[in-house]
Amino acid sequence: MRELWDGTSAITVHLVVAKINLSSREKAVRDAVRDVCAQFDGGLVRVRPHIWDSESNAGLQVVDYGLWAIQRHVLSGGMRSGHFNRFVEPKLGAPVWFPWGRGGKK
Repeated sequence: MRELWDGTSAITVHLVVAKINLSSREKAVRDAVRDVCAQFDGGLVRVRPHIWDSESNAGLQVVDYGLWAIQRHVLSGGMRSGHFNRFVEPKLGAPVWFPWGRGGKK
């Protein structure tokens, strides 16, 4: 399987999240983004957070659908899923990575 990152060279990760128009939850989203950014090794991984308005960025809706399909695929242990294998898998540059293994499923 082709690796997306070798773990030794410096990279920039663009973390994109949708803006929530509820001021009570907006702080929670910003705190969660900061928490994710803090979990990366700052020497090798530079994380650039972006909070975008999904109403003005149709790409976020497409990504949300794709991630939903990948989540269903991963939670099923890699079983073929109609949404995943029809619409998402053909567009991926590499197979879905199971960082914790597949529990013996192929």
